[in-house]
Amino acid sequence: MQKGYKDEPLFKEKLDFIKSLQNCYAVAPTDEEYVLARDFETVSKYAISFYDCLHMAICLKRRFILVTRDKKLLVFAKKYLIAEKPENLHIIAYTIIVMIIIS
Repeated sequence: MQKGYKDEPLFKEKLDFIKSLQNCYAVAPTDEEYVLARDFETVSKYAISFYDCLHMAICLKRRFILVTRDKKLLVFAKKYLIAEKPENLHIIAYTIIVMIIIS
């Protein structure tokens, strides 16, 4: 469980639910993905948060689709990888992998 999380039973319930889904698994960022995330952060001139950049790096390296409604992130991410709003996923002909980053 993430340190400082206030509702441990709720966290466990949500985590168990996610683990029960098919094609859904937790990933841990690699050192290479951390470095790439810092590069994205620098290129964005710190307009995109490190954690959003980390999501981008993971998606790019693992060929995942980045799904977000954050307009600023979406515009930036589309320069480097496949990124889309959830409501537009029907136009993408790839398998969608839902991911959770537990750090």
